[in-house]
Amino acid sequence: MLDTTYGYEAAMRLSALLSGFSLLALWEWATPRRKLTNNKFKRWLNNVVLMVVGAVFVRIIVPGTVIGVAYITAENQWGFANHIDLPSWIKGLITFILLDMAIYVQHVMFHVIPLLWRFHRVHHSDMDCDVSTGLRFHPVEILISVLIKSALIIGLGAPVAVVIVFEVVLNLMSMFTHSNIRLHLGLERMVRWLFVTPEMHRIHHSIQENETNSNFSFNISLWDRIFGTYKAEPQAGQLAMTIGLDQFREPRWQGFKGLITMPFVTGVKGYAINYRDTKNADELAGVKRLVKEQTRYLKQAKEVAEHKNRELNDVVERLTENKAYQSMIIENMVDGFITSDQRGVVKSFNSAAEKIFGYKAAEVIGKNVAILMPEADAVKHDAYIAQYVETGDPHVIGIGREVEGRRKDGSHFPADIALSDSFAGDKRIITAVVRDVSERVHGRQQLKLQKEQLSIILDNTNDAYLMLDWNWIVTYVNRISGSLLDIKPEEVIGHDLRDTLPDVTSMFYKMLRATFTTYRAQETTALYGPTMKYLVARACPTQEGLVVYFRDITMHKKYEEDLRLAREAEFRNKEKIKLAAELTSYLRAIDQHALVSTTDPAGNITQVNDRFCKISGYRREELLGQNHRIINSGKHSRVFFSEMWKTISGGQIWHGEVCNLSKSGELYWVDSTIVPVINDTGEIERYISVRIDVTEKKRQTEEVNQAYQKLAEVNAQLRLLSRTDALTGIANRRQFDETLEAEISRLGREQSPLTLMLCDIDHFKQYNDSLGHQAGDICLQKVAEAIRSSFLRSSDLVARYGGEEFAVILPNVDKSIALIMAERMRKNIEKLKLGYKHETSIAASMVTMSVGVTTLVPDRDTSLYTIIKKADAALYAAKNDGRNKIHYLE
Repeated sequence: MLDTTYGYEAAMRLSALLSGFSLLALWEWATPRRKLTNNKFKRWLNNVVLMVVGAVFVRIIVPGTVIGVAYITAENQWGFANHIDLPSWIKGLITFILLDMAIYVQHVMFHVIPLLWRFHRVHHSDMDCDVSTGLRFHPVEILISVLIKSALIIGLGAPVAVVIVFEVVLNLMSMFTHSNIRLHLGLERMVRWLFVTPEMHRIHHSIQENETNSNFSFNISLWDRIFGTYKAEPQAGQLAMTIGLDQFREPRWQGFKGLITMPFVTGVKGYAINYRDTKNADELAGVKRLVKEQTRYLKQAKEVAEHKNRELNDVVERLTENKAYQSMIIENMVDGFITSDQRGVVKSFNSAAEKIFGYKAAEVIGKNVAILMPEADAVKHDAYIAQYVETGDPHVIGIGREVEGRRKDGSHFPADIALSDSFAGDKRIITAVVRDVSERVHGRQQLKLQKEQLSIILDNTNDAYLMLDWNWIVTYVNRISGSLLDIKPEEVIGHDLRDTLPDVTSMFYKMLRATFTTYRAQETTALYGPTMKYLVARACPTQEGLVVYFRDITMHKKYEEDLRLAREAEFRNKEKIKLAAELTSYLRAIDQHALVSTTDPAGNITQVNDRFCKISGYRREELLGQNHRIINSGKHSRVFFSEMWKTISGGQIWHGEVCNLSKSGELYWVDSTIVPVINDTGEIERYISVRIDVTEKKRQTEEVNQAYQKLAEVNAQLRLLSRTDALTGIANRRQFDETLEAEISRLGREQSPLTLMLCDIDHFKQYNDSLGHQAGDICLQKVAEAIRSSFLRSSDLVARYGGEEFAVILPNVDKSIALIMAERMRKNIEKLKLGYKHETSIAASMVTMSVGVTTLVPDRDTSLYTIIKKADAALYAAKNDGRNKIHYLE
């Protein structure tokens, strides 16, 4: 087992590395967390080449790597794990955790020890942090790491499997923690408690030293919390913080040559954990002298500061005593300034206070400050002051707050007040600074009112309004959105729009992305949801994000269509009226080609032309005064003539084909147009009928229709033949594919089961070779008939899938019924008793059938090929199981 594991470990690790790198690279491309600052192709090329060179370098120096060390350790039973009596999985878990803690300690040491920091800076010098940064390590650092891990593996006695898993996890986590992917912040915070995340490790790559020297963990994040090196967030924030090292931001350090030579050509500085000066003794002595001088200067500065402080105290005392100076400051204040003693008696009242309260200072000084308060507050005021003096509980003293003041005229107003107390000798003075904030409160009330009004307006509009922040999170939804967009507002607010409106078409999302990108209003129209509503959507950018509204224009679209149809009908009516007006002038022109007659309002013939007489066989005098019933052939119903009379008596033109009877008894067909002539009073004074003899045309049309009918019958037969297997008479592969695809779509909508069976005649080739192709064809025909007779529903489809393979589609059939029907079919094949003999044949002497069955409820991911693939796999299993078997696959 060890030999096998050791033999394939390189392929396993390489496969995991390439798969993890590809997946994370695609993830970064789809949802990047930060915008990269450098050319991605050059960075990736340098980082990958550095990784390859490091791998080759380590393989040359240490051919067996850490897996080889683990293999040797296991063979020789070295290390404590090989000498303790615990289950293998517990020993494996312990060694894995100890290895991870050792990697944490090793990482810290690469920051602490100057020599190691020289090589580790190559990793930190990357000015962007993405999946390729997890590969960017100097070859010497990789070698040192391999040697350290080898020693740990020998000491711990780590099993080979644990070392392989640890190395794979370490490589994958190195790429993952450095990747530039966007994770859900709530999920990231939970995962971070146990495992290192990109958000956590990215702080370790900050240009700030206190952040660079934090978050050292690679896999398990608890080490940073246990050893006090954890930092939750960077000072500048995840998006604004700078990645890399100050010392290596020039382009020459970012190329492959700079990365390889970086540890050997630059001084060590900037590692905050263990900064030790490496200057010579003379320079160190100079530094000590400089520190001593700075200490003396600081002592002198302290003495000067103390002197200045005494002078400042003297100035403060003089200013306090200078009442005139105080008065000048107070009187020129914009805010009201009021002082009182501890009993609440007013001692001073500046001019700003006079303007605010409407009192003159003389009217207030000597009175209780409660006259400036509403009655409810005035009653409590003295008790507040007494409690403060007695207990020292400030309650309102020293606290700025918004209160209500009372003017001289009795009106109330909102005010900001700040209270403080001081002592003049042994007398307590309470000072109040008051500002009238009526305008601010009024503005706040107006803003609140406007928001309430806007909310009322939006809730009563017919359009759906949504507000999004810049992260697509819904912050507001009006009432109509629920019914228009088929959502629940309380379930949408606070969530990503893309997760809450899955039915919104891609066209809407394309518009929203364009608005976010261009910061310009966008508009589009598309169908929405299963009810196929026509919605017009418009997105407008704001400082907070986007305002999006949806308007239902389904009825508008319907009105447009109705208007279009009405206009077409109006146009046709105008054409008909125009025809009626011009008909009289055309009568003479068409007299030679048409049968023309005129009747009175009662329908009696008053005039006919010569062609009417010729075609009907009647003389003019035989027709005049007669009703048109004289030429009625009896081919048309009473309803036909009733509708005709209803139309023309209503003043409308009637047009249609009529079969008439001539005097000699012959039928003839005419294309007839009857136009009512209306006089100035709006009454019908006569009808003009123009008929075209279409007897020959009618005969030709009838012949053409008969030909078309025969052609349709032939086409139907051809369609049937194109969908039917010529040999067996059942459905062919084409009809099978069309039916299966249609059933997947239908049953996916209905969420009903669909069963597919693939059947194969066992050893049909031997049967065919033994008895001949003609016998083989007969065998196929009998098997097809036996399968078809096994399924009686009209919705079931039996098809020849190809060669000796058959397929059965069973809609609305679950697994249990499907297996019963499959067994019935298999037995029906056995009952055929189609036997054959062949000396070299390995087949049974009787024709049997292997059947693969699968059943599923289709969804949006189900395709024609997925269900066929499952059924084919089941058929393959049935054949492997000895043939003449039924195998089911979920």
